[in-house]
Parts: sequence; C-alpha cells; structure tokens
Amino acid sequence: MRVAAVLALAGCLVAASAAATTLYTWVDAQGRTQYSDRPPKDFKGEVRRIETEAAPPAEPAPAPRAAIPVAVPAAKADPAPRDMAAQRRATRETLQAEVNAARARVEEARQALAAGQDATVDDRQLLNRPLAPAAGQPGVPVPPAVRSNCRVTTGPNGGRTTACPVSVPTEAYFARIHELEEALARAEADLDAAQLAYRRGAD
Repeated sequence: MRVAAVLALAGCLVAASAAATTLYTWVDAQGRTQYSDRPPKDFKGEVRRIETEAAPPAEPAPAPRAAIPVAVPAAKADPAPRDMAAQRRATRETLQAEVNAARARVEEARQALAAGQDATVDDRQLLNRPLAPAAGQPGVPVPPAVRSNCRVTTGPNGGRTTACPVSVPTEAYFARIHELEEALARAEADLDAAQLAYRRGAD
C-alpha cells in the first residue's frame, strides 16, 4: 500500500513539476493515501496540503562547437623518374676528370724528378779520395803532377798514397731525390686507382 502511494506521489510530482508547487494528500474511505494537485471534492475527511518547490528551469544545452577544419597534408608527388642515361653520363664525366687530374699529377712528378737530377753547387761537397793505380803498374799511385790539387800522404808503414779532392753529391741531395721518387710513385698509384674506378663506373 505504501509503495503504491509513493509511486503515485512520484507520478504526481513528475506531472506537476513543470508548474505546480502545491500537493494535497488524504486517506480515502478504503484507507488508501491519495495525492493530487487539487483537493478532493465532497470529501469530509482531513486533507493535508503539501508545499513543494518548483523545479528550476533546465539550463539550455551548450551549443555544439564548430568543427575546426584540420589541414590535410597534400600527398607528395612522386619524383620524376631519373634519367639513367644522363646519370651514367655524369658519372663517367666525373670519373674521367679524376683520371685526367691524376695523369697530370704523374706528369708533374716526373718532370720534378728529372729536374731534380741535376745537382747544384749547394748539392755537392769535396771529398779527398785516393787515386786508382796507374794502368800496368798495380799498387803504384798516379803521380801528383797529374792534378795540381792532389796531395801525397805517407802512411805509418812508409807507403805513399795520392789523394785528390772529388766533388760528390751531399746526403741532402740524395734525400731530395728519394722524396721526388716517392712522390712519383704515389702519383702513379693514384692514377691506377682512378683508372680502375673509371672502368668500374663506366661499365
């Protein structure tokens, strides 16, 4: 009985929530509790008045936000197909230029070595060297009259030796020639490598 009354009250509240603010309740002849927004007619019993608060107006729903356009990246265009013939031609030209440069370095190294063979005054030094024996007279030195700048020395055992100054290259000269030969060897090795790269790249 009480559950039915509660449900009835809830129905009345829902129906009258928009405008009604007063409810009436009473117990009818059958002992049931009744609820209504109007008092009963011709009822002799006790009627109670219940004041209710009007439901607050519902807040308007927020307006939907405008969709923000999202920039879609443009599809990348496919690169143009490479011109394989042009690419190979450019590769051959580059490799040929390297070969030409290596060949020029070899020629420069050869010329430098040829020019460096001639010893200058600074590249020579005077050394006293004993003269070789005269032809047909083993062990007999050439007389000092042959060369005026020769000297005759006597050894501890009484033997005489004729020594004359001789111009010979210095150690610095031989070191320079060695460096020039090494430079030529490196240039030739670079040329061989450049030619090999050209053959491989041009195939």
